[in-house]
Amino acid sequence: REWRQKMWNSVTQPSPVVRAYFKNKYKTSDYGNLKKKYLKNLSVAFSTAAKPVYEKCEGGPWELQMYNFDTVKALAPKNISKVVDQMVSAIGKEKNEAVRSSMASSLIYKLNSASMFKEAKIVLDLVPDPIRRAWLGVEIGWKTNDGKYIIGHLDVIEKSPDEDTVRKAKMNRAQCCRYLLKDYDTAIKIWNEYPNPPTTLWYIAECHRMAGRKPQAQGVLDEICGVFPSAAPSAMLR
Repeated sequence: REWRQKMWNSVTQPSPVVRAYFKNKYKTSDYGNLKKKYLKNLSVAFSTAAKPVYEKCEGGPWELQMYNFDTVKALAPKNISKVVDQMVSAIGKEKNEAVRSSMASSLIYKLNSASMFKEAKIVLDLVPDPIRRAWLGVEIGWKTNDGKYIIGHLDVIEKSPDEDTVRKAKMNRAQCCRYLLKDYDTAIKIWNEYPNPPTTLWYIAECHRMAGRKPQAQGVLDEICGVFPSAAPSAMLR
């Protein structure tokens, strides 16, 4: 249902690129009449209006190739590998580093949403900036629940000279240790180094509880009650 709505919107609310395609193909800029003619129902929209746009996009504007990915994945999934290969080729040919990074990032998002994680990891190598590449790797790791993969990319990010970036990476590491690696002591250590009470105190109490250390967990909850009165009712229920 979701992809149907997305495809429907791409025809009923076309982008400038799609409008330009119709104008060139049908020698008219009157998209309203074309819409009435070709949008009698959803299947007609796919076969007569949307599909030609997507099929003609090979080697064309990146926006059309992105549309093509969604359509082929929904309507002809067996052909999606060919589409990905075409998009990877287009990224490789782009000389502008910033544009190339944007293209690769957008394709990785598509691949992640399609659960094509193996392909996403391959495209990851096309992202020029190491920090940006590492963050995308972290996203893939969370999608696949691969804690070791996440940690590997966080190692790169934590070498950044930017303190906010490092802090964000540390928070990711703590959550990865908590949820995926079950390394509760490391998670607690990080939250003690980068405190943000009472939020991090809740996390620490939960880690103690998950590790079977109920007295320590209760001690942290008591601290929350004493320092943050507004959170006391919740702490007392834990």
